[in-house]
Formats: sequence, C-alpha cells, structure tokens
Amino acid sequence: MEKMNREEFETICKKLNDICEKSEYEYKESKREIVKLFDQLESHRIEKENELQMLIKLHRNLGEIKNRKASYIEDEIGRRILVDLPFSIRMQDEEIPEDEIEVLKENYCQDQRAAIKMSSKLLKYGKEIVWSKEDKSKRYKNRIKEAIRMLNELQQFYKIKGVKEIFKSRIEDKDEDLQFFALYGLEIYYAHESAEELTKEEEKKLEQIIHSTKTRETASTCCQILINSGKIDEFGALMRIDDWKDRNWK
Repeated sequence: MEKMNREEFETICKKLNDICEKSEYEYKESKREIVKLFDQLESHRIEKENELQMLIKLHRNLGEIKNRKASYIEDEIGRRILVDLPFSIRMQDEEIPEDEIEVLKENYCQDQRAAIKMSSKLLKYGKEIVWSKEDKSKRYKNRIKEAIRMLNELQQFYKIKGVKEIFKSRIEDKDEDLQFFALYGLEIYYAHESAEELTKEEEKKLEQIIHSTKTRETASTCCQILINSGKIDEFGALMRIDDWKDRNWK
C-alpha cells in the first residue's frame, strides 16, 4: 500500500471527478490517465474518516455523471475499493472487544473509535445506494450489487439491524449476479446465532427459487440458507440439488 497525505488523496479524487465530468476529455484519450489515477487511489490504504468521506463523495458524484468514463470509474471504485474496505478497516482496528459482536448503526458517537465511525459511514452509504431511485440500466444494477456485497462484508464483523430485509428485497432480482449476492448475504446472516427465525413465507420463497433457477450456485446458496436457519439438514440439501440436476442437466 502506498502512503499519501490528505492533500494528495484529495487531488486524485478531484482529478478523477473533473476528467469524468468535463466533455473535452474523451473516453479513449483519457482512459490511460483515468486508470493511472485509479491505481493510485486503489493502492492507498484509507485510514481516516475524511479520506473515506472524499471517496464516498467521489463515488456518489460519478453516479450522477452520465458518460462512459464516469461509469467505468464508478464501477471500479465500487468493485475494487468499497467492497474491500470493511475488511481493511477491521484489520486496522486494534480495539476489537473480545467475546462480543458489536452492533453497527448508521449514526455513531464522536467518542467511538475510528473503525466504528468509518464502518458506520460505509453502512449509511450502502443503504443510501440500495434504497436509491430505481432504473433499468446495467450501471444501476452494478451499483446495487456492489452495495449489497459491501453490506455483506460489514455484517461479517457486526450485528446490523435491518440488513436481512435489504438482502431479502433483492433475492428475486432478474439480474442473476445481484440475486446471487443478495442470497449470499442471507446465507451469512443466518450463519449468525443472533439471526431472526426464517418465516414460513421466506422458506417457501427460497424453495421456489431452488425450483426455478437455472444456476446451480444460486440453488446451492438457497439450500445453505435453509441449513443455516435450521429448516433442513445436509441430506435435505442433497435431495434438492439432485432434483435440481434432474430438471436442468438432462
């Protein structure tokens, strides 16, 4: 990881935003510079709140710019930086309490440690993206997908109220990648002892997805949710996957 000061980090964010925003910079001509700046951004270890705030601001701004340059960098930031930040922040945290899973909220107290503050900012931004105005573009789907992945990373370290409903809202999405990551979020959620009980309606929906999906990975993830929630055992999962193979591998 390269080290840069606040001013250098801010300059890179501003340059990326300017190149993407201004029409005089064509995609082909500016791509090399964009990639170079992004590589610098990715190689920097974010350790401070103000740097995270700059990154979120850049990502949010790019989402409002309708061109190929902005779409490319927005996706790269989401896929290669934001998704990895929960783990990176956690690894820098030297004050993790023993034998306790902390509750993460969108709002935090000023006296809380840096890792909690930064994780809270990621949680708030992830929810902002997930509940943003829908459109039918692939770019929108990618944005939601990366937000779902980021929230799933956060829940592996913290208890997060309402995160189950976020994942559940996307398990029937027509975008197979987005559907899978939402289901995977539920799989991890139900691996926690503190998870809510899976309702009959939710169980039925998962069974329907197992029956209708053409993707074995999706069917297997649904089975693992049912296992983690105590609704079936390993043998029950094998029976469902065998039935899935009969329907799809003829």
